[in-house]
Amino acid sequence: MTFRYFVVTEPDEPDRPRGLLAVNRDNETGRLDTMIFSHWTREWESDPEAVGMYLFGDDFQDLWVEVPRADAEKAAAVIGTSIPSEDELMQITDTAEQHRGRQG
Repeated sequence: MTFRYFVVTEPDEPDRPRGLLAVNRDNETGRLDTMIFSHWTREWESDPEAVGMYLFGDDFQDLWVEVPRADAEKAAAVIGTSIPSEDELMQITDTAEQHRGRQG
């Protein structure tokens, strides 16, 4: 497993982190973890739609930069959070998928 990390910024303040994304795609197992730090709940959440919007939406291409985990951890400290371990991020995804499965 190898997560990729993305720092979200604003065009007028590209050096000021505004948000964080973490993505893990394991082609062997088919696993996809799409994590975003929510400013509303102040927690990491599994949110494929929001992550997809940031990474693939035409209006958002200039709002993020991929960074190594160490730089993502520095950005996390600036916005007042930390990054869970990769195992913890995967557990958040698993819990969210179980919840979505019960709803759908």
